[in-house]
Amino acid sequence: MSKLKNIKETELQLRGKWLGRLSETINCIPWEASAETWQFTYVGPQAVRILGYPIHQWYEKRFWTDHIHPEDRESTIDFCLNASQTFKDYEFEYRMIAADGSVVWLSDIVTVESVDGTTQTLRGFMIDITKRRMSAQELQALSGRLLQVQEVERQRIARELHDQLSQDLALVSIEIEQLCQKASESHPHLAEQLERLAMKTQEMTSQVQTFSRQLHPSQLTDLGLVTASRSLCNEISKASNVQIDFSHSDLPNSIPQEVSVCLYRVLQDSLGNIVKHSGTRKAQVELAGHPGEIQLQVCDFGIGSDPGIRKVTFGLGLVSMRERLHSAGGTLLVESQPSAGTRIQARVPFPVPVSSN
Repeated sequence: MSKLKNIKETELQLRGKWLGRLSETINCIPWEASAETWQFTYVGPQAVRILGYPIHQWYEKRFWTDHIHPEDRESTIDFCLNASQTFKDYEFEYRMIAADGSVVWLSDIVTVESVDGTTQTLRGFMIDITKRRMSAQELQALSGRLLQVQEVERQRIARELHDQLSQDLALVSIEIEQLCQKASESHPHLAEQLERLAMKTQEMTSQVQTFSRQLHPSQLTDLGLVTASRSLCNEISKASNVQIDFSHSDLPNSIPQEVSVCLYRVLQDSLGNIVKHSGTRKAQVELAGHPGEIQLQVCDFGIGSDPGIRKVTFGLGLVSMRERLHSAGGTLLVESQPSAGTRIQARVPFPVPVSSN
C-alpha cells in the first residue's frame, strides 16, 4: 500500500513538473482576478515574457484596464461587464500595450465562478495571438491589392472591348448593310441573308458593350456612384423584369474611387443573386450617408433562405462581397429567412462629414 502511494506521489510530482514546464513555454498567461474590483490575485510568470511588465505591477489597481489599447478599451470593458453578469464563461480578443510600446493581441478565455448568484472570481488564460492576427492582416492587405489589380485589369479589358472590338463589329455591320443594299435588287435571297447577318452583328455589338459596362462602367468614373448605381438598377430591371426601386440620401458630394468601386461591385453581386435565386419581382436599393460611414442596403421580397442554404445560394458572390468590404475597412450584414426575403447591408467607413446632395 505504501509502495503504491509512493508511486502515485511520484507520478503527481512528475505531472506537476511537466505542467509547470508547459505553462512556462507556451505563449499563454494564466491569471485570476476579483470579479468586483478586477484586481489580479494571481498572474503567471509568462506575463513578463509576453508583455514585459514586472509581475508586481500586474497586482496594482487598474493595471489591466490602463494597459488595454485605447481603441479597444471602452468596448472591451463593456463586453467584460456584460459577460460576467451572465455567469457564463466567455472568450474575447483585444489588444494590450506592452512595456516596450508594441501592440500585443490577446485571446482571453475566461471562467466565471459565482456563489449564491453573485460573481466572485474570474479565472482565465491570455493567449498571445499576435502572429495569427498579423498574418490575417497581411492576408487582408494582399486580398485588397489583388482586388485593386483585378479592377485595373477589368478596366483595361473593358476599354479594349469598347474601343477595339465594338468598333470593329460596327464597321462589319456597316459593310454588311452596304452589301445588302447592292444585292437587294439582283439577289433578293442573298440580301435577306445579309439582313439577318447584319442584325446578328448588331446584337453582338450590343452584347460586347454590355460586357464592357459590366467589367468596368465608365459612368462610375465619369459621373459617380449614384448615377452608375441607378443605371445598373435600370439595366438589370429591364433585362430581368424585376422592379428595382433605387433611392439615395445624404451622400457626400465627393466619394473616393475605391469606395465607389467597392459599393458598386457589392450592388452588382447582390442584384445578380436576387435575379438568380430570390424569385421576387420587386427589390429595393438604398444608398445613404451617415456620420462616419456610407451604407448600401439591398432588399428583396423573395423566397429567402435559412442560414445553412444561404451559404450555397450566395456562394462565391458572398465571399467576394466580404473581401471587398474588408479591404475597404467595411462590414457586411446578411439577413434572410424562408419566405421573408433577404436584406444585404454594406457599410463603409467615411470620415468626411456627410452633407446632403
